[in-house]
Amino acid sequence: ALLGLYCAATANCHIRLLNPHIDDDAYPVLFSTEIVDQSKDTAFCGVSSFGWSGCNARGDMWSRCLAGPRSTEPGRRHLDLSRDRIFYYDALNRLSAPPEPAGPAGPALDDLEAYKGEFGVGMPGMDDNTFYVTGTFSGWTSFQEMHWLDDRGAYACAFALGEARVEQFQIVVNKSDYYTIFPAAKMADSTSLVLGPGMAPPGHTWAIDGRREGAKSGTVFFVFFTFDYESRLKRIWWEASEDERALAMAAGVKYRHSYSLVGTWTVWKPVRMAASSKDDEKGVFEADVRIGIERREEFRILRDMDPQQAFYPLRNEAEEGEQLQVQGPDFRHGDKKWEVRGKLGDVVRIRFRAWDGEITLTTATPRGVTTWSSGPSVVYYVSATWNQYGFTAMTPDPKRPGVYTLKHVLTRERIEAFHILVDQDFGQVIHPEMELADQMYSQAIGPDGKGEGLHWGVYGLRGVELKITLDLTQAEIDRRKVVTWVLDAPDVVPRREGFDASADAPTFKEYHYEAA
Repeated sequence: ALLGLYCAATANCHIRLLNPHIDDDAYPVLFSTEIVDQSKDTAFCGVSSFGWSGCNARGDMWSRCLAGPRSTEPGRRHLDLSRDRIFYYDALNRLSAPPEPAGPAGPALDDLEAYKGEFGVGMPGMDDNTFYVTGTFSGWTSFQEMHWLDDRGAYACAFALGEARVEQFQIVVNKSDYYTIFPAAKMADSTSLVLGPGMAPPGHTWAIDGRREGAKSGTVFFVFFTFDYESRLKRIWWEASEDERALAMAAGVKYRHSYSLVGTWTVWKPVRMAASSKDDEKGVFEADVRIGIERREEFRILRDMDPQQAFYPLRNEAEEGEQLQVQGPDFRHGDKKWEVRGKLGDVVRIRFRAWDGEITLTTATPRGVTTWSSGPSVVYYVSATWNQYGFTAMTPDPKRPGVYTLKHVLTRERIEAFHILVDQDFGQVIHPEMELADQMYSQAIGPDGKGEGLHWGVYGLRGVELKITLDLTQAEIDRRKVVTWVLDAPDVVPRREGFDASADAPTFKEYHYEAA
């Protein structure tokens, strides 16, 4: 366990000098005599045991570094080695001991007296577990108990969307951070792999985006959770609800959100903005900033001082005549930030408004007033060889929610390559598992920041119309069908050899917010 927690190979405790009685012939092993740094913040290690009878055993473990110089959560102590971590082993037995085959006298080792007097170290298990939901809807300050609903066959909890119409949450067992149930990705949807109970990496939460689901601020969502104790399979899903039980649960959650500035003049530390006291300015927050010696200041806005809930522009620089949208609240800002310029000592008033999903930012300087606002909740763009890996927006299907299409007339005979981006962000790419994959050959992966060099490939002729369909409703059914296309040339026989579109594909920037 220490190898995984510190991501360092410990010196072996058996061999200090070469022992002539040990035969390591054909056994690829290095007997380390000193601590060896693995140069990684994750570890994959194991132990092998060889019995005298010829029986062998092997155990493998994956972990991320939780202590030492490569800790994935620097500044936070995880390893509690005090006496408070010592507990009686029999308190843990019922949950952790593997089932034993039944014998003439019944199941073996069923009598807890057999373990009397033995101790363990760590977090003791409990016979009765209670599940709680915590999240941005309460500023991560409280736990809402989940209740079992017979008619749904699941544990349930409910909360309302706030003024930004986006809320994140996790499930916590017995109110202990050591027993958090979380998704395998940041701000995941209900299709993400469910992990835990364990320590959740920063930002690994589920996100309910009311903008995508057409839900207004104040809409109550029922969150459901099932956990099979035998198979350890877990499932989480949610739905907008007017069920009286959901309304009653959501009514018990009251929290007033705050907004803060982080910028160059604050050394990127959050400074809370003041809420407007005017009755007709609901959801408005203000702050005055003085221009410094460099004649410019950069900033973002955080909800509840949470870096995982940042507001930022679509890009750092706008094209001529372009009005950049406000993005967020999420973790995907990268190096995106607003910039204000002026003379030394100029005062800039920053006004931020978040109300029913509509986000606006206004900066007032002696040079003038500039306003940014949120646009559609999300826009999907095709980046392809035919647009020089630029961005062409897809059109929502008015009759089928969650379906987007793009039509393009091909101009030459070749393999055309493309993938799909969310809001022109290379950190949110929908891509196949392999380069130049044909449709139905690969799952649609993402959106994530790992789409560099991974495009779908479609063969076409000059003058043929290509129609690409993004069907997000297939994400939980068959991810091969998320991205498909048709050609308005039924007699075309696909040719793939001799056409390589990947040579002119762009190199992605490094996105530090995307987990390795």
